[in-house]
Amino acid sequence: MASNLKKAFAVDLKVRREGEQSFGLKPRKGIEIEAADIDEGFVYEEDGLSVEPFRVNHYDHYSDEPSLGYRVKYNDRSVVLSGDTCFCENLIEYSRGADLLIHEVAAAPRDADLSNDIRYILSLHTQPEECGKIFSRVSPRLAVYYHVIQCLGVSLEEMMDRTRKMYSGPVVFGEDLMRIVVGDSVKVIES
Repeated sequence: MASNLKKAFAVDLKVRREGEQSFGLKPRKGIEIEAADIDEGFVYEEDGLSVEPFRVNHYDHYSDEPSLGYRVKYNDRSVVLSGDTCFCENLIEYSRGADLLIHEVAAAPRDADLSNDIRYILSLHTQPEECGKIFSRVSPRLAVYYHVIQCLGVSLEEMMDRTRKMYSGPVVFGEDLMRIVVGDSVKVIES
């Protein structure tokens, strides 16, 4: 996908390159794309930062194509991004000891009559109760929900209540532009 971005933005890249040349500017590295397929086992490391991908179970039994989560470490701190996934033991293993676990969640109201479309969507993601089990086993200093899929108008309150049946630790719903500082403590910084 990343390699094809060069094709998709060919005109823009050409105009930038020619524009930079006409103004006597040095070519900018920021528009260059280096693409490489990665999988579990690859680790990017630079200046004390490491990013380690690991396989998660987004497609369940529908496909063998990998989906990835990521563990980002800097000094003695770590953040895990679940990526799209169903309940996944591998995610739990890679998340152990994480300061911050950022995890997707999907739900429909408990009493809703679910269509096949909704059942299918939910089969590809993690339900709040399952997230609660994951958080309980991982014990992050903070869990944050992102990529929140609210089917059939399920409320955030119901989603949190369902999580709380399995997990009593700190968990919040992520919001656009939310800032989280991971240090001696893990804090959400209000804007």
